[in-house]
Amino acid sequence: MSEGIIATVNDRVITSFDLRQRMLMIIAMSQVQPTEENIPAIQQQALNALIEERLQVQEMAKYPDLKISDEEVDEDIARMAEDAGTTPENYMRFLEQAGIRPSNMREQLRTEIGWRALVGGRFNTRAKVSRAAVDQAMRQLTEAASKPQYLVGEIYLEAARVGGQQAAMNGAEQLVQQMVAGAPFQAVARQFSAAPSAARGGDAGWVVQGTVQAPLQAAMEQLEVGQLSRPIPVEGGVYIIYMRDKRSGASTSLVTMKQIMVDLPETASPADVAAATARLEALRPQLTCDNMLARATSEQGLL
Repeated sequence: MSEGIIATVNDRVITSFDLRQRMLMIIAMSQVQPTEENIPAIQQQALNALIEERLQVQEMAKYPDLKISDEEVDEDIARMAEDAGTTPENYMRFLEQAGIRPSNMREQLRTEIGWRALVGGRFNTRAKVSRAAVDQAMRQLTEAASKPQYLVGEIYLEAARVGGQQAAMNGAEQLVQQMVAGAPFQAVARQFSAAPSAARGGDAGWVVQGTVQAPLQAAMEQLEVGQLSRPIPVEGGVYIIYMRDKRSGASTSLVTMKQIMVDLPETASPADVAAATARLEALRPQLTCDNMLARATSEQGLL
Protein backbone atom coordinates (compact mmCIF):
# COMPACT_ATOMS: atom_id res chain seq x y z
CA MET A 1 0.00 0.00 0.00
CA SER A 2 1.54 3.31 -1.06
CA GLU A 3 1.93 6.03 1.53
CA GLY A 4 1.39 9.61 0.46
CA ILE A 5 3.47 12.52 1.73
CA ILE A 6 1.21 14.85 3.68
CA ALA A 7 3.82 17.33 4.95
CA THR A 8 7.49 18.21 4.58
CA VAL A 9 9.48 19.77 7.41
CA ASN A 10 12.59 21.16 5.74
CA ASP A 11 13.95 17.97 4.13
CA ARG A 12 12.09 15.47 6.34
CA VAL A 13 8.75 14.08 5.18
CA ILE A 14 5.65 13.07 7.10
CA THR A 15 3.62 10.33 5.43
CA SER A 16 0.03 9.29 5.86
CA PHE A 17 1.37 6.16 7.60
CA ASP A 18 3.23 8.33 10.12
CA LEU A 19 0.03 10.25 10.78
CA ARG A 20 -2.08 7.11 11.27
CA GLN A 21 0.51 5.63 13.62
CA ARG A 22 0.60 8.79 15.73
CA MET A 23 -3.19 8.97 15.87
CA LEU A 24 -3.27 5.36 17.10
CA MET A 25 -0.66 6.23 19.76
CA ILE A 26 -2.68 9.20 20.98
CA ILE A 27 -5.86 7.15 21.20
CA ALA A 28 -4.21 4.15 22.88
CA MET A 29 -2.03 6.05 25.34
CA SER A 30 -4.61 8.64 26.38
CA GLN A 31 -7.43 6.06 26.54
CA VAL A 32 -9.68 8.62 24.88
CA GLN A 33 -12.43 6.94 22.89
CA PRO A 34 -12.45 8.09 19.23
CA THR A 35 -15.71 9.65 18.13
CA GLU A 36 -16.89 11.42 15.02
CA GLU A 37 -16.55 14.68 16.95
CA ASN A 38 -13.01 14.26 18.27
CA ILE A 39 -11.27 12.48 15.36
CA PRO A 40 -10.44 15.80 13.58
CA ALA A 41 -8.87 17.13 16.79
CA ILE A 42 -6.87 13.91 17.26
CA GLN A 43 -5.66 14.12 13.67
CA GLN A 44 -4.59 17.75 14.11
CA GLN A 45 -2.84 16.95 17.39
CA ALA A 46 -1.00 14.06 15.71
CA LEU A 47 0.15 16.22 12.80
CA ASN A 48 1.29 19.02 15.13
CA ALA A 49 3.27 16.54 17.22
CA LEU A 50 4.96 15.03 14.15
CA ILE A 51 5.94 18.45 12.79
CA GLU A 52 7.30 19.51 16.18
CA GLU A 53 9.30 16.29 16.48
CA ARG A 54 10.85 16.72 13.04
CA LEU A 55 12.01 20.20 14.07
CA GLN A 56 13.35 18.90 17.38
CA VAL A 57 15.31 16.14 15.65
CA GLN A 58 16.88 18.70 13.33
CA GLU A 59 17.87 20.89 16.27
CA MET A 60 19.27 17.96 18.25
CA ALA A 61 21.40 16.96 15.26
CA LYS A 62 23.51 20.06 16.00
CA TYR A 63 24.71 18.33 19.19
CA PRO A 64 26.59 15.17 18.11
CA ASP A 65 27.25 14.20 21.73
CA LEU A 66 23.52 14.10 22.47
CA LYS A 67 22.77 10.41 22.18
CA ILE A 68 19.88 8.63 23.90
CA SER A 69 20.53 5.02 24.84
CA ASP A 70 18.10 2.13 24.57
CA GLU A 71 18.23 1.89 28.36
CA GLU A 72 16.88 5.44 28.71
CA VAL A 73 14.03 4.59 26.35
CA ASP A 74 13.33 1.43 28.35
CA GLU A 75 13.16 3.50 31.55
CA ASP A 76 10.57 5.82 30.01
CA ILE A 77 8.50 2.85 28.88
CA ALA A 78 8.73 1.36 32.37
CA ARG A 79 7.45 4.60 33.93
CA MET A 80 4.56 4.77 31.49
CA ALA A 81 3.70 1.12 32.15
CA GLU A 82 3.77 1.77 35.89
CA ASP A 83 1.38 4.71 35.44
CA ALA A 84 -0.92 2.35 33.52
CA GLY A 85 -0.68 -0.29 36.26
CA THR A 86 1.03 -2.96 34.17
CA THR A 87 4.44 -4.31 33.16
CA PRO A 88 6.55 -2.89 30.32
CA GLU A 89 6.07 -6.12 28.36
CA ASN A 90 2.29 -6.02 28.69
CA TYR A 91 2.25 -2.31 27.90
CA MET A 92 4.14 -2.76 24.64
CA ARG A 93 1.98 -5.77 23.78
CA PHE A 94 -1.12 -3.63 24.31
CA LEU A 95 0.26 -0.98 21.94
CA GLU A 96 1.08 -3.61 19.31
CA GLN A 97 -2.45 -4.96 19.53
CA ALA A 98 -3.68 -1.41 18.93
CA GLY A 99 -1.76 -1.38 15.64
CA ILE A 100 1.29 0.58 16.80
CA ARG A 101 4.75 -0.47 15.69
CA PRO A 102 7.13 -0.74 18.68
CA SER A 103 9.91 0.87 16.62
CA ASN A 104 7.75 3.96 16.02
CA MET A 105 6.94 4.20 19.71
CA ARG A 106 10.60 3.91 20.70
CA GLU A 107 11.71 6.57 18.23
CA GLN A 108 9.05 8.96 19.52
CA LEU A 109 10.29 8.43 23.08
CA ARG A 110 13.92 8.79 21.99
CA THR A 111 13.12 12.21 20.55
CA GLU A 112 11.17 13.26 23.66
CA ILE A 113 14.01 12.21 25.98
CA GLY A 114 16.62 13.92 23.83
CA TRP A 115 14.65 17.14 23.69
CA ARG A 116 14.15 17.13 27.46
CA ALA A 117 17.90 16.65 27.89
CA LEU A 118 18.66 19.50 25.51
CA VAL A 119 16.29 22.09 26.95
CA GLY A 120 16.57 20.81 30.52
CA GLY A 121 20.24 21.59 30.95
CA ARG A 122 22.26 18.46 30.25
CA PHE A 123 23.97 20.39 27.44
CA ASN A 124 23.88 23.78 29.14
CA THR A 125 26.26 23.23 32.06
CA ARG A 126 28.09 26.50 31.43
CA ALA A 127 25.08 28.64 32.24
CA LYS A 128 26.03 31.05 35.00
CA VAL A 129 23.64 31.96 37.81
CA SER A 130 24.35 35.37 39.30
CA ARG A 131 24.26 36.21 43.01
CA ALA A 132 21.43 38.65 42.28
CA ALA A 133 19.39 35.86 40.70
CA VAL A 134 19.97 33.64 43.74
CA ASP A 135 18.96 36.44 46.11
CA GLN A 136 15.83 37.13 44.09
CA ALA A 137 14.90 33.45 44.15
CA MET A 138 15.34 33.37 47.92
CA ARG A 139 13.08 36.41 48.34
CA GLN A 140 10.46 34.81 46.15
CA LEU A 141 10.58 31.62 48.21
CA THR A 142 10.09 33.59 51.42
CA GLU A 143 7.17 35.55 49.97
CA ALA A 144 5.58 32.39 48.55
CA ALA A 145 5.64 30.69 51.93
CA SER A 146 3.02 33.11 53.27
CA LYS A 147 0.53 32.54 50.42
CA PRO A 148 -1.87 29.67 49.65
CA GLN A 149 -0.41 27.12 47.25
CA TYR A 150 -2.00 24.59 44.91
CA LEU A 151 -0.57 21.31 43.61
CA VAL A 152 -2.13 21.07 40.17
CA GLY A 153 -2.19 19.07 37.00
CA GLU A 154 -2.72 21.04 33.81
CA ILE A 155 -3.77 20.43 30.24
CA TYR A 156 -3.40 23.34 27.84
CA LEU A 157 -4.86 23.40 24.34
CA GLU A 158 -3.22 26.15 22.29
CA ALA A 159 -5.73 27.80 19.97
CA ALA A 160 -3.20 28.35 17.19
CA ARG A 161 -2.40 24.64 17.07
CA VAL A 162 -5.94 23.26 17.04
CA GLY A 163 -7.71 25.63 14.65
CA GLY A 164 -8.77 28.58 16.79
CA GLN A 165 -10.16 29.43 20.21
CA GLN A 166 -13.54 27.80 19.64
CA ALA A 167 -11.89 24.60 18.43
CA ALA A 168 -9.73 24.61 21.57
CA MET A 169 -12.83 25.08 23.72
CA ASN A 170 -14.67 22.27 21.96
CA GLY A 171 -11.66 19.99 22.25
CA ALA A 172 -11.29 20.75 25.95
CA GLU A 173 -14.98 19.95 26.54
CA GLN A 174 -14.50 16.57 24.85
CA LEU A 175 -11.39 15.82 26.92
CA VAL A 176 -13.20 16.66 30.15
CA GLN A 177 -16.03 14.31 29.17
CA GLN A 178 -13.54 11.54 28.41
CA MET A 179 -11.74 12.02 31.74
CA VAL A 180 -15.00 12.06 33.68
CA ALA A 181 -15.77 8.76 31.91
CA GLY A 182 -12.47 7.30 33.12
CA ALA A 183 -9.61 8.37 30.83
CA PRO A 184 -6.55 9.01 33.09
CA PHE A 185 -5.59 12.68 33.46
CA GLN A 186 -1.85 12.01 33.13
CA ALA A 187 -2.28 10.00 29.93
CA VAL A 188 -4.53 12.64 28.36
CA ALA A 189 -2.10 15.41 29.32
CA ARG A 190 0.83 13.55 27.78
CA GLN A 191 -0.94 13.24 24.45
CA PHE A 192 -2.94 16.46 24.12
CA SER A 193 -1.42 19.20 26.27
CA ALA A 194 0.72 21.91 24.65
CA ALA A 195 2.17 22.95 28.03
CA PRO A 196 5.80 22.07 28.90
CA SER A 197 4.41 19.88 31.70
CA ALA A 198 2.93 17.45 29.15
CA ALA A 199 6.04 15.26 29.33
CA ARG A 200 5.40 14.90 33.09
CA GLY A 201 1.77 13.92 32.61
CA GLY A 202 0.59 17.50 33.17
CA ASP A 203 2.31 17.86 36.55
CA ALA A 204 2.66 21.63 37.04
CA GLY A 205 3.92 21.29 40.62
CA TRP A 206 3.01 23.70 43.42
CA VAL A 207 1.53 26.96 42.15
CA VAL A 208 1.57 30.01 44.43
CA GLN A 209 -1.51 32.21 44.70
CA GLY A 210 -1.23 35.27 42.48
CA THR A 211 1.32 33.85 40.04
CA VAL A 212 -1.14 32.66 37.37
CA GLN A 213 -3.72 34.31 35.15
CA ALA A 214 -6.90 35.48 36.89
CA PRO A 215 -9.23 32.83 35.34
CA LEU A 216 -6.87 30.06 36.49
CA GLN A 217 -6.55 31.59 39.95
CA ALA A 218 -10.33 31.75 40.31
CA ALA A 219 -10.67 28.10 39.30
CA MET A 220 -7.95 26.97 41.72
CA GLU A 221 -9.62 28.76 44.61
CA GLN A 222 -12.94 27.03 43.89
CA LEU A 223 -11.71 23.49 43.19
CA GLU A 224 -11.55 20.93 45.96
CA VAL A 225 -8.77 18.34 46.12
CA GLY A 226 -9.50 15.60 43.60
CA GLN A 227 -11.74 17.76 41.42
CA LEU A 228 -11.37 18.43 37.70
CA SER A 229 -12.19 21.86 36.32
CA ARG A 230 -14.37 22.69 33.37
CA PRO A 231 -12.48 24.20 30.40
CA ILE A 232 -10.97 27.57 31.36
CA PRO A 233 -10.55 29.95 28.40
CA VAL A 234 -7.54 32.27 28.49
CA GLU A 235 -5.90 34.40 25.85
CA GLY A 236 -4.47 32.06 23.25
CA GLY A 237 -6.04 28.83 24.40
CA VAL A 238 -7.93 26.79 26.98
CA TYR A 239 -6.81 25.11 30.23
CA ILE A 240 -8.14 22.14 32.17
CA ILE A 241 -6.98 21.99 35.79
CA TYR A 242 -6.91 19.00 38.14
CA MET A 243 -6.52 19.88 41.83
CA ARG A 244 -4.13 17.37 43.41
CA ASP A 245 -3.59 19.09 46.76
CA LYS A 246 -3.81 22.43 48.57
CA ARG A 247 -1.99 24.06 51.45
CA SER A 248 -2.51 27.36 53.20
CA GLY A 249 0.25 29.93 53.56
CA ALA A 250 2.43 29.86 56.65
CA SER A 251 2.32 33.35 58.10
CA THR A 252 4.72 32.38 60.88
CA SER A 253 7.70 30.09 61.40
CA LEU A 254 9.48 31.18 58.25
CA VAL A 255 13.06 29.94 58.03
CA THR A 256 15.83 32.45 57.34
CA MET A 257 18.27 31.03 54.82
CA LYS A 258 21.67 32.09 53.55
CA GLN A 259 23.74 30.75 50.69
CA ILE A 260 27.28 30.75 49.43
CA MET A 261 28.53 30.08 45.91
CA VAL A 262 31.73 29.87 43.87
CA ASP A 263 32.12 32.45 41.12
CA LEU A 264 32.78 30.78 37.76
CA PRO A 265 33.23 32.34 34.31
CA GLU A 266 30.81 31.47 31.52
CA THR A 267 33.64 29.58 29.82
CA ALA A 268 34.22 27.31 32.82
CA SER A 269 35.16 23.77 31.85
CA PRO A 270 33.61 20.64 33.39
CA ALA A 271 36.82 20.29 35.41
CA ASP A 272 36.37 23.83 36.79
CA VAL A 273 32.78 23.02 37.75
CA ALA A 274 33.87 19.81 39.45
CA ALA A 275 36.59 21.65 41.39
CA ALA A 276 34.12 24.31 42.53
CA THR A 277 31.69 21.62 43.66
CA ALA A 278 34.43 19.85 45.62
CA ARG A 279 35.42 23.15 47.26
CA LEU A 280 31.87 23.79 48.43
CA GLU A 281 31.52 20.22 49.71
CA ALA A 282 34.70 20.69 51.74
CA LEU A 283 33.43 24.01 53.13
CA ARG A 284 29.97 22.77 54.06
CA PRO A 285 30.81 21.23 57.48
CA GLN A 286 32.52 24.48 58.50
CA LEU A 287 29.68 26.85 57.60
CA THR A 288 26.93 28.28 59.77
CA CYS A 289 24.48 31.13 59.19
CA ASP A 290 26.62 33.20 61.57
CA ASN A 291 29.94 32.79 59.74
CA MET A 292 28.82 32.34 56.13
CA LEU A 293 28.94 36.03 55.19
CA ALA A 294 32.40 36.46 56.69
CA ARG A 295 33.75 33.44 54.80
CA ALA A 296 32.21 34.63 51.52
CA THR A 297 33.81 38.08 51.81
CA SER A 298 37.21 36.90 53.06
CA GLU A 299 37.98 34.09 50.60
CA GLN A 300 38.74 34.73 46.94
CA GLY A 301 36.21 33.38 44.47
CA LEU A 302 33.32 33.03 46.92
CA LEU A 303 30.06 34.95 46.72
